[in-house]
Amino acid sequence: QALVQALDRYGAIAARGRVVPLTNPELTAPHYDLGEHVVASLITTEGISIWRRDAFLEANGFDPLLAGHEGLALSQEIWRFHGPHSMIYVPDAVLCHDFATDKRTSEAKKQKHQQNQNYLAVHAPRATKLHNTRLNHDNYLRESVLNLPAIRKANAQQVPVSIITTVRNGERWVRDFTRCWKSQTFRDFQLVVVDDGSLDGTAHALADAWKGDARLHLVSHAGAGRGGALNQALARAQHDVCLIADIDDISIPKRVEMTCAFFDENPSCDWVSFLAFTEENHYRIGFPNSLAIQDLKLRCLFGMPASFPATAFRKSRFTESFDPALRAGVDCDWVRRNLARNNALCGKLIQLPLVYYSIHDGQLSAIYKGQQQEARKALIHQGYERILGQLNADDIHAIHLLADNAEVSPQEKRDLARWLAHLLRRNHETQAYPAHDLMLVMQEAFWRIKIKQAPAAAAAQPAAAAVAAKPAAAQVPVKAKPQGLLGRFFSSPD
Repeated sequence: QALVQALDRYGAIAARGRVVPLTNPELTAPHYDLGEHVVASLITTEGISIWRRDAFLEANGFDPLLAGHEGLALSQEIWRFHGPHSMIYVPDAVLCHDFATDKRTSEAKKQKHQQNQNYLAVHAPRATKLHNTRLNHDNYLRESVLNLPAIRKANAQQVPVSIITTVRNGERWVRDFTRCWKSQTFRDFQLVVVDDGSLDGTAHALADAWKGDARLHLVSHAGAGRGGALNQALARAQHDVCLIADIDDISIPKRVEMTCAFFDENPSCDWVSFLAFTEENHYRIGFPNSLAIQDLKLRCLFGMPASFPATAFRKSRFTESFDPALRAGVDCDWVRRNLARNNALCGKLIQLPLVYYSIHDGQLSAIYKGQQQEARKALIHQGYERILGQLNADDIHAIHLLADNAEVSPQEKRDLARWLAHLLRRNHETQAYPAHDLMLVMQEAFWRIKIKQAPAAAAAQPAAAAVAAKPAAAQVPVKAKPQGLLGRFFSSPD
């Protein structure tokens, strides 16, 4: 009953309970008891689990060659389509069970588990990556806070939206792309796909997959490029709220619903972005990492403010078109030019993972990295110009240190602290950004910058001389701590 109620309360796809020892407290496993609170979790206790039938069958159920770890293998298939919060741990559902009858059988069971892990490494490598990331997540605070599943709301108002996609030679992703959009909980949408000269049968595969479904608007426009194809898609979008979707990514079934809910609850906002996720990074987010920094314009001080394939916007407010001449950085450039035209644009980052992000060698950002970096730099500079006006050489140097997390000398970091104090004072005068939020993000940026280590003794130095020099070489320059207000906000343990 506890598992059934949890599925309904949280809108989950699967749930697992808590396992407690039946006879001996030592006969247990670390993943049996995850604590006293409901949290997102892979289904690693098959004996006390519940699964929604359609999702279970769609993922082909349990692997019959596994006895143990079959829940993990199935979890990774469901996880890609439904997201990190689709499966949950419910502490009120309790199973009394011993991991093994004694220590000897416990060791044998552990050996069996190792065999299962070897099998998964070959036949389900995503499951192994997913499990390891969950165990060794590099951001404990984010995992702890964002891992709490949201209670499903029943009052979100559905409005028609347009989903815009461009593709060139994406036939291998059509099946998963179609599956994710046909599984949306809010089904009133227009899907505009511009095929930019595919040679692999992408257009035919899309037309066949959506046959009889009037929501698909398939456009052929060979040679337009990413920017030109996006302009073609946007011109055909019939609704004001538009969602960006890449053919190689997977949006969870609630993406349209949650986007509609956001704009319904935030009528003054013009754009929103959620998080992307991968097996290696369950909350894929660029700097700043702070949970408190939601303002997308403020995030532009460090580059593209959010993952573009997880973004939605009001077409009526973003009036600048995409640059058809660019091969990469198209999204970054588009954001920059729209903010330049209309600085009143308001956007938020919602740190919930809604889009599975595919990483592969054919991505434009990897092929045209230089153009991507130029677009990023232009967006960053524009953000600081809102505070400082025309940038001088010192401004550009400081901005580079902050944006690229460069290593600096102790003197450079002291100089950077003084520059940041000047930046905050100028922002107080211009009111370009909320003062408290800007201070928080600059504090985070300043703290992450590392001091260059003192150079090691030359390798050619005789051993005796190296030993004699060791005490002096070990002396690390002590960073002078700024005093007063500056010291409180920009001193760091580096």
